[in-house]
Amino acid sequence: MNPRRQTPKSRLRSWAAKALALWCLFCLSSDLVGNEHIAVNFSENDGNQSWLNETDKIGPLSTPTSAFNTTNKPPGVPSLPTRSGAKHEGSLAGLRSTSGPTKASVTWKASTVWYSRGGVSPTNELRLSAGYLDDGKGGLSVTFSALPYSDYNVYLLLASDQPPGPNYTSLDFTVNDRPVIGGSFTAFRNLKESGGRWVEANADTVGNYIVARNVSGSPLVIRGREKIGPKRCSLAAVIIERKGAPFGGGENLPERTNTLIEKLKTFEKDQLEGLDRKIKEAEKAALALLEKHRKRAQKNGNLEAVIAMRKIVKLPPVADLPPDIPEETKAAIRNYHASVKSMRTEFRKEREKKRLAVAKILQRQLGEEVKARNIAGAVAIREELKKFPAVPKG
Repeated sequence: MNPRRQTPKSRLRSWAAKALALWCLFCLSSDLVGNEHIAVNFSENDGNQSWLNETDKIGPLSTPTSAFNTTNKPPGVPSLPTRSGAKHEGSLAGLRSTSGPTKASVTWKASTVWYSRGGVSPTNELRLSAGYLDDGKGGLSVTFSALPYSDYNVYLLLASDQPPGPNYTSLDFTVNDRPVIGGSFTAFRNLKESGGRWVEANADTVGNYIVARNVSGSPLVIRGREKIGPKRCSLAAVIIERKGAPFGGGENLPERTNTLIEKLKTFEKDQLEGLDRKIKEAEKAALALLEKHRKRAQKNGNLEAVIAMRKIVKLPPVADLPPDIPEETKAAIRNYHASVKSMRTEFRKEREKKRLAVAKILQRQLGEEVKARNIAGAVAIREELKKFPAVPKG
């Protein structure tokens, strides 16, 4: 039928059908977001802790074994990231995510690596909780750099050989100097003791992993304390899960919307790199100041302080410092952590400000697409808006 010869009633039916289609598409659109993540497994040996295959999905996020970055390095597997150092202290560059290669890297340091007793693990799930970074003198630290995510959750997978019984008391970890649980908690020694289930632990629940949620920025620094008697703080694996779906990529997005989102992604990439660079500069300046303190202590004959300061490599929280550290050095480290906290806070504020500004433009574009009767474009923008902060009314 020629639209110009439609009757008022047929035009009304046509508009009602279009409105109903638009409404249904809005209502049926999924709120689910992606689950891309980077997973690193700390192994005790290359033999009985290497994966049995590359097809199993293991861990609390069902990560394919082929996507795990492991400190194992069996021969004939060139796809593994570049590894240097030893199992208790080393680095991996070019980490894989579940979506493909990234520019992220990780360094780790512990007194040693160990394994949860029980013999050769017959499944990949059990092998994931077999080897771990141990919690001997000085504790452990894991640092990720150049992460591709602005916001993420951090999963810390736990294991220990601490007897007796199936459980042990774990000391808390810190993620970017913030406690994860807020105190000690009870954990399963390995996955076998939990009946093959992955259970999130907290102050009231026995489990085999803990989660630091709503983390942002790079680098990411994870620290575990030195063991205290039977209380342990060992780490089997780390999973960094992107929080929220990535911007863009939706079908039918108008060209101007794609251009706007690409500009936002470039801004956030530059912002992340800038934050990473500022934190590294602050760390370098703080370590240089500590070196001056050490030389001064040496000149003054304070050998205890000299020995204690030589152990400082990655500027731990003041509470974790050796007792012989001078007060001026503690003050310098406090200032460093306060500075980093301020940088991260400013980073989040600027990011949210930019995202809100883009959300307002998207909202305006949505109205224009609806007015132009471009249903597909309107639905695509509506889906994109779900990834942004809500625009205040008025």
